[in-house]
Amino acid sequence: LSVESLSTRVTFSDHFTRADGDMDWNGMQVDTPEAKVVVGKLTGHSKKYLAAEDLWLGDDELNLSTVSVNVSNALAGSLGGTASSSTIEELAIFAHSEMDSSNLVKGHTTFTVKDIVVENRSVASDFKLTIAVERLPAKPLQAITRKISEHQNRAIRSGNPRQTPDFALIQNDVAAILVAGPVLKITTLQANT
Repeated sequence: LSVESLSTRVTFSDHFTRADGDMDWNGMQVDTPEAKVVVGKLTGHSKKYLAAEDLWLGDDELNLSTVSVNVSNALAGSLGGTASSSTIEELAIFAHSEMDSSNLVKGHTTFTVKDIVVENRSVASDFKLTIAVERLPAKPLQAITRKISEHQNRAIRSGNPRQTPDFALIQNDVAAILVAGPVLKITTLQANT
């Protein structure tokens, strides 16, 4: 296992109403007799604003240069004919969220991939998927964010940061979001195959 360096930087405005973040990770590699997995360079940028208490909205962007998985033929066969070599080149994710005057949150996330290569053959290139969501009420989203943050703080203080949250705590908030009639759409789906 070889894990490269990771650096992050977050800058807040004077009154903690805006935040800018940058991340840079040089990736990792796992080598075993049966498989080799390589995760390339990952960069990210966030530009957020505090739309309401406990509710940060704005833009997030992640770019991953490559992910490749190579497994031995024996392992591929034992997994039911799984490909022994596959690569994803230039994966990018861009997400945007905002709140309107009715305190409803909307946003979209776009996934793009330059090329997906299996067994040294391109199976899909210039892949693009955009998923949009509308009509999410801000108050239940704020409550979910606050409750998850409180859980994380308690878990860290208890010495068990991997403690699984009790999702029953947010059950009523999720129900309130569903009652509001959120809209989920796939606005773009394209690829060359």
